[in-house]
Amino acid sequence: MRKDIFKKSLPLILFAMLCITPFIVNTQAENWTWTKLANNANLKSVDLVSSTDGWAVGYDGTISHWDGTQWNNIDSPTTANLRAVDMIKPDEGWAIAGDIGGYGNNNSIIKWDGTNWQNLSVPGSLEALHMISSTDGWAVGGGTLHWNGANWTRVETPATGLLQSVDFVNPNDGWAVGGYL
Repeated sequence: MRKDIFKKSLPLILFAMLCITPFIVNTQAENWTWTKLANNANLKSVDLVSSTDGWAVGYDGTISHWDGTQWNNIDSPTTANLRAVDMIKPDEGWAIAGDIGGYGNNNSIIKWDGTNWQNLSVPGSLEALHMISSTDGWAVGGGTLHWNGANWTRVETPATGLLQSVDFVNPNDGWAVGGYL
Protein backbone atom coordinates (compact mmCIF):
# COMPACT_ATOMS: atom_id res chain seq x y z
CA MET A 1 0.00 0.00 0.00
CA ARG A 2 2.78 2.48 0.88
CA LYS A 3 4.44 1.80 -2.48
CA ASP A 4 1.25 2.86 -4.31
CA ILE A 5 1.02 6.09 -2.31
CA PHE A 6 4.65 6.92 -3.18
CA LYS A 7 4.09 6.20 -6.89
CA LYS A 8 1.03 8.46 -6.95
CA SER A 9 2.76 11.29 -5.08
CA LEU A 10 6.11 11.14 -6.96
CA PRO A 11 5.03 13.52 -9.78
CA LEU A 12 3.78 16.02 -7.21
CA ILE A 13 7.03 15.76 -5.25
CA LEU A 14 9.12 16.28 -8.41
CA PHE A 15 6.97 19.25 -9.45
CA ALA A 16 7.34 20.83 -5.99
CA MET A 17 11.13 20.36 -6.11
CA LEU A 18 11.31 22.10 -9.47
CA CYS A 19 9.17 24.97 -8.19
CA ILE A 20 11.39 25.69 -5.21
CA THR A 21 14.70 25.49 -7.09
CA PRO A 22 14.37 27.68 -10.21
CA PHE A 23 17.34 28.13 -12.50
CA ILE A 24 18.36 28.99 -16.05
CA VAL A 25 19.93 26.39 -18.32
CA ASN A 26 21.41 26.62 -21.79
CA THR A 27 22.09 24.15 -24.60
CA GLN A 28 23.82 24.44 -27.96
CA ALA A 29 23.38 22.29 -31.08
CA GLU A 30 26.97 20.98 -31.11
CA ASN A 31 26.42 18.57 -28.24
CA TRP A 32 22.88 19.20 -26.93
CA THR A 33 24.18 19.22 -23.38
CA TRP A 34 22.34 21.53 -21.02
CA THR A 35 24.47 23.78 -18.82
CA LYS A 36 23.23 25.53 -15.67
CA LEU A 37 24.13 29.22 -16.00
CA ALA A 38 22.36 31.00 -13.18
CA ASN A 39 20.26 30.47 -10.14
CA ASN A 40 18.02 33.55 -10.38
CA ALA A 41 15.14 32.82 -8.07
CA ASN A 42 11.56 32.56 -9.22
CA LEU A 43 11.82 33.11 -12.97
CA LYS A 44 8.79 32.42 -15.17
CA SER A 45 9.72 33.25 -18.80
CA VAL A 46 12.78 33.80 -21.01
CA ASP A 47 13.31 35.23 -24.52
CA LEU A 48 16.56 35.91 -26.37
CA VAL A 49 17.24 38.37 -29.18
CA SER A 50 20.67 36.82 -29.82
CA SER A 51 23.30 34.71 -28.06
CA THR A 52 24.49 37.88 -26.29
CA ASP A 53 21.15 39.58 -25.55
CA GLY A 54 18.40 37.88 -23.58
CA TRP A 55 15.80 38.60 -20.94
CA ALA A 56 14.18 36.54 -18.18
CA VAL A 57 11.30 37.69 -15.96
CA GLY A 58 9.59 36.32 -12.88
CA TYR A 59 8.05 36.81 -9.48
CA ASP A 60 8.12 40.09 -7.54
CA GLY A 61 9.01 42.10 -10.67
CA THR A 62 12.30 40.25 -11.26
CA ILE A 63 13.96 41.16 -14.56
CA SER A 64 17.32 39.66 -15.56
CA HIS A 65 19.36 40.51 -18.66
CA TRP A 66 21.82 38.12 -20.38
CA ASP A 67 24.84 39.92 -21.85
CA GLY A 68 26.50 36.85 -23.38
CA THR A 69 28.54 36.15 -20.25
CA GLN A 70 26.24 36.45 -17.26
CA TRP A 71 22.72 37.28 -16.05
CA ASN A 72 22.33 40.71 -14.40
CA ASN A 73 19.25 41.90 -12.52
CA ILE A 74 17.71 45.07 -13.96
CA ASP A 75 15.52 47.69 -12.25
CA SER A 76 11.85 46.86 -12.66
CA PRO A 77 8.94 49.33 -12.84
CA THR A 78 6.74 46.90 -10.91
CA THR A 79 6.74 44.57 -7.94
CA ALA A 80 3.98 42.49 -9.52
CA ASN A 81 4.83 39.02 -10.75
CA LEU A 82 6.04 38.98 -14.37
CA ARG A 83 4.50 36.12 -16.33
CA ALA A 84 5.90 36.33 -19.86
CA VAL A 85 8.46 38.25 -21.90
CA ASP A 86 8.79 38.72 -25.67
CA MET A 87 11.62 40.72 -27.22
CA ILE A 88 11.32 42.16 -30.73
CA LYS A 89 14.84 43.61 -30.96
CA PRO A 90 17.55 44.79 -28.52
CA ASP A 91 15.79 48.09 -27.86
CA GLU A 92 12.19 46.84 -27.75
CA GLY A 93 10.54 44.18 -25.68
CA TRP A 94 7.38 43.53 -23.73
CA ALA A 95 6.39 41.63 -20.59
CA ILE A 96 3.14 40.75 -18.83
CA ALA A 97 2.88 41.89 -15.20
CA GLY A 98 0.23 40.65 -12.82
CA ASP A 99 -0.40 38.48 -9.86
CA ILE A 100 0.27 34.92 -11.00
CA GLY A 101 -2.83 32.86 -10.36
CA GLY A 102 -5.11 35.74 -11.34
CA TYR A 103 -5.47 37.27 -7.88
CA GLY A 104 -5.04 40.95 -7.14
CA ASN A 105 -5.09 43.90 -9.49
CA ASN A 106 -1.44 44.58 -10.36
CA ASN A 107 -2.08 44.00 -14.05
CA SER A 108 -0.04 45.77 -16.68
CA ILE A 109 2.21 45.31 -19.64
CA ILE A 110 5.72 46.64 -19.33
CA LYS A 111 7.79 47.79 -22.31
CA TRP A 112 11.59 47.91 -22.77
CA ASP A 113 12.74 50.95 -24.78
CA GLY A 114 16.45 50.10 -24.85
CA THR A 115 17.14 52.02 -21.64
CA ASN A 116 14.28 51.41 -19.19
CA TRP A 117 11.26 49.22 -18.61
CA GLN A 118 8.07 51.33 -18.56
CA ASN A 119 4.76 50.34 -16.99
CA LEU A 120 1.67 50.57 -19.26
CA SER A 121 -1.65 50.01 -17.52
CA VAL A 122 -4.01 47.60 -19.30
CA PRO A 123 -7.40 46.10 -18.42
CA GLY A 124 -7.79 42.54 -17.22
CA SER A 125 -5.60 39.66 -16.15
CA LEU A 126 -3.10 38.52 -18.78
CA GLU A 127 -0.96 35.37 -19.08
CA ALA A 128 1.06 35.55 -22.30
CA LEU A 129 1.95 37.75 -25.25
CA HIS A 130 3.46 37.57 -28.70
CA MET A 131 4.78 40.62 -30.50
CA ILE A 132 4.83 40.29 -34.28
CA SER A 133 6.43 43.72 -34.75
CA SER A 134 6.62 47.15 -33.14
CA THR A 135 3.13 47.89 -34.48
CA ASP A 136 1.43 44.49 -34.07
CA GLY A 137 1.16 42.32 -30.98
CA TRP A 138 -1.23 40.19 -28.97
CA ALA A 139 -1.70 39.52 -25.25
CA VAL A 140 -4.03 36.85 -23.86
CA GLY A 141 -5.36 35.70 -20.50
CA GLY A 142 -8.77 36.54 -19.05
CA GLY A 143 -9.28 38.54 -22.26
CA THR A 144 -7.48 39.25 -25.51
CA LEU A 145 -5.68 42.52 -26.29
CA HIS A 146 -4.18 43.74 -29.57
CA TRP A 147 -1.32 46.26 -29.90
CA ASN A 148 -1.63 48.50 -32.98
CA GLY A 149 1.56 50.48 -32.43
CA ALA A 150 -0.12 53.10 -30.24
CA ASN A 151 -2.64 51.37 -27.94
CA TRP A 152 -3.67 48.05 -26.48
CA THR A 153 -7.36 47.40 -27.28
CA ARG A 154 -9.66 44.55 -26.26
CA VAL A 155 -10.62 42.06 -28.99
CA GLU A 156 -13.44 39.52 -28.60
CA THR A 157 -12.66 35.81 -29.14
CA PRO A 158 -14.89 32.72 -29.00
CA ALA A 159 -12.98 31.48 -25.91
CA THR A 160 -14.89 31.86 -22.65
CA GLY A 161 -12.08 30.74 -20.33
CA LEU A 162 -8.51 31.77 -19.66
CA LEU A 163 -6.19 31.75 -22.69
CA GLN A 164 -2.69 30.73 -21.58
CA SER A 165 -0.47 31.10 -24.63
CA VAL A 166 -0.44 32.87 -28.00
CA ASP A 167 1.81 32.74 -31.06
CA PHE A 168 1.67 34.13 -34.59
CA VAL A 169 3.25 32.83 -37.80
CA ASN A 170 2.61 36.20 -39.46
CA PRO A 171 0.16 39.09 -38.93
CA ASN A 172 -2.69 37.09 -40.49
CA ASP A 173 -2.12 33.66 -38.89
CA GLY A 174 -2.21 33.31 -35.10
CA TRP A 175 -2.99 30.69 -32.49
CA ALA A 176 -3.96 30.75 -28.81
CA VAL A 177 -4.50 27.87 -26.38
CA GLY A 178 -6.40 27.38 -23.15
CA GLY A 179 -9.84 28.39 -22.10
CA TYR A 180 -13.13 26.84 -23.13
CA LEU A 181 -15.00 27.32 -26.39
